[in-house]
Amino acid sequence: MITTRKRRNGRYLILFTLFLALIAYFSYHAVEGDHGLHKRATLAEKIRKLESELAALKEERLRIEHDVSLVTTRVRSEPDLLDEQARSLLNFVRPGEIVVLHPSASADK
Repeated sequence: MITTRKRRNGRYLILFTLFLALIAYFSYHAVEGDHGLHKRATLAEKIRKLESELAALKEERLRIEHDVSLVTTRVRSEPDLLDEQARSLLNFVRPGEIVVLHPSASADK
């Protein structure tokens, strides 16, 4: 069978279109897909924010640990100090204690 150039060119055109469509498909998903460039940039920004938040939390933890170490050294020398501070912060009283309430400034209005 003898083929003409026109028929052969038609096949190449179909193959070229198919390959062009595949390239466009994979290029689109490389940029916009679940693991694409835009998603990677978004994740990198999120990582930067979380790392800065982690650094702030580490600083706060160090401050709290320092405060706790100060309290524990004071508790050894003054054992009633911790009890007094905890009861005042948590608003606890022991049975038999007398509580004197002071009127607040907002109650006068």
